[in-house]
Amino acid sequence: MAAFGLETSWNAIPALGLPAFSHELSDSDWRRSVKVYAVPEDVSETRYFVSATAPNEVDEVPPSLVSETVLLAHFTVLPDGETQLLFARPEVRAA
Repeated sequence: MAAFGLETSWNAIPALGLPAFSHELSDSDWRRSVKVYAVPEDVSETRYFVSATAPNEVDEVPPSLVSETVLLAHFTVLPDGETQLLFARPEVRAA
């Protein structure tokens, strides 16, 4: 089962050809908007790109073509670690 928050992880997603995912965010005094993208292997060996943006910062986006990039999950992490899931593809929720 997928887990979202300071420690985000999910199992491999064969339907999308993606390996298992695991990422840990550092503590912060700011609320952060976190987006996880699937990207081509030439962009990232792990096939994932993570953007964690604090308020008033510009969103970081993957350095790949839009047609090659898939938004897998979008969630907000509060300073206390509480998480609000805004979007996750069904394949990610099930992984």
